[in-house]
Amino acid sequence: MPFQTLTRQMFPVVGLLLLACSAAADETGGQIHFNGNAVDAACAVNAQSSDQTVEMGQVRKEAFNGVGSWADPIGFTLTLTDCNSAVSQSAGVAFQGVTDSHDPLVLAITDGPGSAIGVGLGIYDEQANLVVPNSAPRSYKTLIDGQNVLHFIAKYRATARIVAGDASVVANFIVIYP
Repeated sequence: MPFQTLTRQMFPVVGLLLLACSAAADETGGQIHFNGNAVDAACAVNAQSSDQTVEMGQVRKEAFNGVGSWADPIGFTLTLTDCNSAVSQSAGVAFQGVTDSHDPLVLAITDGPGSAIGVGLGIYDEQANLVVPNSAPRSYKTLIDGQNVLHFIAKYRATARIVAGDASVVANFIVIYP
């Protein structure tokens, strides 16, 4: 009889433990963030283009021939997808960001401990026009239906006496349809 009483008392306890384990299993996991935009434009920006990193590599101070000189170019692209040339026949890109205090034609190096000094970053479009930060594009690419790839180059520019350090730059871009 004591065994049956003990068994009857243990069933509710075991049931609660199993329920607690089941609830705990349901609580493990995480979150998934989905980002995107619905746009009313001639094209959509490819997901890989919208948030990319361009590796500029290491550039020696001696690669510059004084203030105003440029380092070697590094190419990058922005891909537009699902383009409809009936909506717009051309597209240009404007780059926005903080400009260098010595040279407003280039973007400033991100300020922080260990950052390089005296260097900015210029961006050129595929017609070799310098894209002035925070300004309208100087050239536009004729769009075709479907996918369009816009080619750019980025180059470091000496804007003052150079102090070596991290030369990272952040630029935002906007696709403009005239």
